[in-house]
Amino acid sequence: YYQLDDLERLLLNAESESVDLVVITGDVADDLSQLTDALKLIDQKKSTYPKLVSVGNHEYFRGIQEVRRRIDTSPIPLLLNNHHIVNVNGVKLLIGGMDDPVRMHTDNVPFFERSIKQILINKPEYDFSILMSHRPKALNVVPDFNIDLVLAGHTHGAQLGFNNRSIFEPMWEENYLWGKYSKGKSQLYTSSGVGHWFPFRLGCPAEAPIITLKKA
Repeated sequence: YYQLDDLERLLLNAESESVDLVVITGDVADDLSQLTDALKLIDQKKSTYPKLVSVGNHEYFRGIQEVRRRIDTSPIPLLLNNHHIVNVNGVKLLIGGMDDPVRMHTDNVPFFERSIKQILINKPEYDFSILMSHRPKALNVVPDFNIDLVLAGHTHGAQLGFNNRSIFEPMWEENYLWGKYSKGKSQLYTSSGVGHWFPFRLGCPAEAPIITLKKA
């Protein structure tokens, strides 16, 4: 229910925003034939700032090897169990891209831990860490690795919300469905995303959130 012309309108509306970095946390295109064009569209807008992409479950559903091949030929680098340092006004940001467990309704803690350990191999000195994780539940393990911020998606906020929270929050609080959460010193923002499972939303609008980091 989300096509390339919808993406182009979103990017045009975002032209006036001043940003230093764009991260895309998986499920870029459910239609594999649109993946390359979607990444090119994103890259064409304000090409001066870095852009990074990680994987979600739909990249695996469409065939991860072919997805990786297409992303590798795109202008936007893929982070998959590795990291990249972005320097913003003298501040070194460590950006890590987590793998996706694909499976649903299973205990993914060991998977998350293995992925984060790989991401942090040979890490240099940095000032702030951001983990791109398609799955919000990564928040359950990141405090043990001193990750400062997790940016996630996957849930779409269940596309039904009230007062800036998913209406399913009381039943599935541990799923971190939409919005800001914290555990220990780690923070999470789960975006409701720009695409849709079904062709309507109520109280849970599509979003491409802008996160501002401020020195404590």
